[in-house]
Amino acid sequence: MKKIVLTMIAAAACAFALEPIATNSKMFVAPAGGFENYVSAAIMNKRVPVTIVTDREQADFVIETAQETQKAGWAKILVKGDMRSSENASMRIVNAKTGAVVYAYQYDNGSSFRGKQSSSESLAKWLKKYIERTSK
Repeated sequence: MKKIVLTMIAAAACAFALEPIATNSKMFVAPAGGFENYVSAAIMNKRVPVTIVTDREQADFVIETAQETQKAGWAKILVKGDMRSSENASMRIVNAKTGAVVYAYQYDNGSSFRGKQSSSESLAKWLKKYIERTSK
Protein backbone atom coordinates (compact mmCIF):
# COMPACT_ATOMS: atom_id res chain seq x y z
CA MET A 1 0.00 0.00 0.00
CA LYS A 2 2.84 2.36 0.90
CA LYS A 3 4.48 1.80 -2.51
CA ILE A 4 1.23 2.52 -4.33
CA VAL A 5 0.76 5.81 -2.48
CA LEU A 6 4.37 6.87 -3.18
CA THR A 7 3.97 5.99 -6.86
CA MET A 8 0.74 8.01 -7.11
CA ILE A 9 2.37 11.02 -5.44
CA ALA A 10 5.34 10.81 -7.80
CA ALA A 11 3.07 10.50 -10.85
CA ALA A 12 0.95 13.44 -9.74
CA ALA A 13 4.03 15.59 -9.17
CA CYS A 14 5.31 14.75 -12.66
CA ALA A 15 1.97 15.40 -14.34
CA PHE A 16 1.29 18.70 -12.61
CA ALA A 17 4.76 20.21 -12.33
CA LEU A 18 4.42 23.97 -12.49
CA GLU A 19 7.87 24.82 -13.72
CA PRO A 20 10.30 23.14 -16.10
CA ILE A 21 13.87 22.38 -15.15
CA ALA A 22 16.13 24.27 -17.55
CA THR A 23 19.20 22.63 -19.00
CA ASN A 24 22.41 23.55 -17.18
CA SER A 25 20.50 24.24 -13.95
CA LYS A 26 22.65 23.99 -10.83
CA MET A 27 21.60 21.13 -8.57
CA PHE A 28 22.67 20.18 -5.07
CA VAL A 29 22.29 16.51 -4.10
CA ALA A 30 21.24 16.40 -0.45
CA PRO A 31 22.97 13.86 1.82
CA ALA A 32 21.13 10.54 1.97
CA GLY A 33 23.30 8.06 3.83
CA GLY A 34 25.77 7.63 0.97
CA PHE A 35 23.15 7.17 -1.77
CA GLU A 36 23.83 10.75 -2.91
CA ASN A 37 27.16 9.51 -4.30
CA TYR A 38 25.39 6.95 -6.48
CA VAL A 39 22.93 9.60 -7.68
CA SER A 40 25.70 12.10 -8.51
CA ALA A 41 27.65 9.44 -10.42
CA ALA A 42 24.54 8.34 -12.32
CA ILE A 43 23.72 11.93 -13.31
CA MET A 44 27.24 12.30 -14.70
CA ASN A 45 27.19 8.85 -16.35
CA LYS A 46 23.80 9.39 -18.03
CA ARG A 47 24.87 12.89 -19.16
CA VAL A 48 21.91 14.63 -17.56
CA PRO A 49 22.19 18.29 -18.71
CA VAL A 50 22.62 19.81 -15.24
CA THR A 51 25.55 21.00 -13.15
CA ILE A 52 26.05 19.32 -9.78
CA VAL A 53 27.25 21.78 -7.11
CA THR A 54 28.57 21.01 -3.64
CA ASP A 55 27.22 24.19 -2.02
CA ARG A 56 23.47 24.28 -1.38
CA GLU A 57 23.48 28.12 -1.56
CA GLN A 58 24.64 28.04 -5.20
CA ALA A 59 21.94 25.61 -6.31
CA ASP A 60 18.81 26.40 -8.32
CA PHE A 61 17.32 23.05 -7.29
CA VAL A 62 17.90 20.51 -4.52
CA ILE A 63 17.74 16.78 -5.23
CA GLU A 64 16.34 14.85 -2.26
CA THR A 65 16.54 11.06 -2.38
CA ALA A 66 15.64 8.04 -0.31
CA GLN A 67 16.71 4.47 -0.92
CA GLU A 68 16.06 1.06 0.58
CA THR A 69 17.73 -2.28 -0.17
CA GLN A 70 16.40 -5.65 0.87
CA LYS A 71 18.73 -8.60 0.41
CA ALA A 72 17.27 -11.80 -1.00
CA GLY A 73 15.94 -14.08 1.73
CA TRP A 74 16.44 -17.79 1.87
CA ALA A 75 12.97 -18.51 0.43
CA LYS A 76 13.60 -16.33 -2.64
CA ILE A 77 16.96 -17.99 -3.18
CA LEU A 78 15.59 -21.54 -2.81
CA VAL A 79 12.29 -21.14 -4.67
CA LYS A 80 13.30 -18.73 -7.44
CA GLY A 81 17.04 -19.30 -7.47
CA ASP A 82 17.40 -15.51 -7.37
CA MET A 83 20.06 -13.97 -5.13
CA ARG A 84 19.54 -10.37 -6.30
CA SER A 85 18.34 -7.68 -3.94
CA SER A 86 15.09 -5.73 -4.03
CA GLU A 87 15.64 -2.01 -4.55
CA ASN A 88 13.35 0.92 -3.81
CA ALA A 89 14.43 4.50 -4.43
CA SER A 90 12.71 7.83 -4.79
CA MET A 91 13.81 11.28 -5.81
CA ARG A 92 12.25 14.69 -5.73
CA ILE A 93 13.57 17.93 -7.13
CA VAL A 94 12.78 21.01 -5.06
CA ASN A 95 13.18 24.61 -6.20
CA ALA A 96 15.81 26.00 -3.82
CA LYS A 97 14.23 29.47 -3.73
CA THR A 98 10.52 28.69 -3.51
CA GLY A 99 10.53 25.24 -1.90
CA ALA A 100 8.14 23.94 -4.56
CA VAL A 101 8.50 20.33 -5.67
CA VAL A 102 8.99 20.47 -9.44
CA TYR A 103 9.69 16.78 -10.17
CA ALA A 104 9.41 13.42 -8.42
CA TYR A 105 10.11 9.85 -9.44
CA GLN A 106 9.97 6.49 -7.65
CA TYR A 107 11.89 3.32 -8.63
CA ASP A 108 10.91 -0.17 -7.48
CA ASN A 109 12.62 -3.35 -8.64
CA GLY A 110 12.12 -6.69 -6.96
CA SER A 111 15.24 -8.25 -8.49
CA SER A 112 17.93 -5.66 -9.10
CA PHE A 113 21.11 -6.84 -10.83
CA ARG A 114 23.36 -3.97 -9.71
CA GLY A 115 21.54 -2.77 -6.59
CA LYS A 116 21.99 0.91 -5.77
CA GLN A 117 23.67 1.56 -9.10
CA SER A 118 20.60 0.32 -11.00
CA SER A 119 18.21 2.42 -8.94
CA SER A 120 20.30 5.61 -9.18
CA GLU A 121 20.76 5.19 -12.94
CA SER A 122 17.01 4.81 -13.37
CA LEU A 123 16.43 8.02 -11.40
CA ALA A 124 18.98 9.84 -13.57
CA LYS A 125 17.57 8.46 -16.83
CA TRP A 126 14.05 9.67 -16.08
CA LEU A 127 15.29 13.03 -14.82
CA LYS A 128 17.13 13.51 -18.12
CA LYS A 129 13.99 12.68 -20.09
CA TYR A 130 11.95 15.11 -18.01
CA ILE A 131 14.46 17.94 -18.50
CA GLU A 132 14.68 17.34 -22.25
CA ARG A 133 10.88 17.28 -22.55
CA THR A 134 10.15 20.38 -20.47
CA SER A 135 13.03 22.68 -21.36
CA LYS A 136 11.99 23.05 -25.01
